[in-house]
Amino acid sequence: MSLPATKGFQFGSGFAGTFLTGSEHNDEFYIDEHGKMRTRTNRSGGIQGGISNGEIINMRIAFKPTATIGKKQLTVTREKKKLS
Repeated sequence: MSLPATKGFQFGSGFAGTFLTGSEHNDEFYIDEHGKMRTRTNRSGGIQGGISNGEIINMRIAFKPTATIGKKQLTVTREKKKLS
């Protein structure tokens, strides 16, 4: 998947979920009143193992476009020559 200018991408609890133990972050399955299999918390954001689990897909994306500034910067050329 290509997401140009993306600085952060997360499903469900995302990066915050890395601070939880497995038992705290677990999406417990159950059968709802309509006979449908659901998860109680949807901490996975509807995606488990790269596949939708049928819950609402919840994702957050942070974009930051390529910086364009009017300030002289140090760089190099393709020929590896320093420019100032």
